[in-house]
Amino acid sequence: MNINKDFTPLEGKSYRIKDVVHNKYLVGRKLKSNTDFLTGFTLIELLIVISVFSILIIALVNIFLTGVYIQRKISTSQDLRAGTQFILEVMSREMRMMKEIEESQRGNNDSDITFTNNQGEKITYCLSDSGGNCDSSGNYLARNNQVMTSSNIEIEELKFKVSDFSFTALPYLQPSIIIFIKAKSNNPKYPSPFSLQTTISPRIYK
Repeated sequence: MNINKDFTPLEGKSYRIKDVVHNKYLVGRKLKSNTDFLTGFTLIELLIVISVFSILIIALVNIFLTGVYIQRKISTSQDLRAGTQFILEVMSREMRMMKEIEESQRGNNDSDITFTNNQGEKITYCLSDSGGNCDSSGNYLARNNQVMTSSNIEIEELKFKVSDFSFTALPYLQPSIIIFIKAKSNNPKYPSPFSLQTTISPRIYK
């Protein structure tokens, strides 16, 4: 066995590793092999990815906006329904307990009605302008010149239909009153037209 006395085995190993690392031929082949797999995106591929991403963003935004629109429309419709039902309930309760109704109201089919409530007060419900003045072309509901409807409700139609009745001859005919009201929101984005109708039989005793 020939032993090189110029360096120890450990030094010889270090030398051989250093020699391999700095071997230009080996390093050159390794770098060339790796660069064969290092490729980037082409311009067309980038454009396709951007286009797909943009379409997804637009679709998500449209879904979100549609959801917001539906939620606001439902909320507006619920407010309109609640407001209209409240007005109808107030009128119905007062008419049901009325003390007297003039015979001039018999067969009435108009946008106003007049009667005497159970406290002896003369009451007039009518379609009115914003000041509470009775106006068949108005968009508000008034009670004795006081507007009842909220600012976000617009009355499109109001009808009081009074049946034929009589308190002067037997058999007495009790009146019945049909109230029809059609309302919508004054928000042009969510009009949500809504109609209600009810029939009332006043408790009048002569």
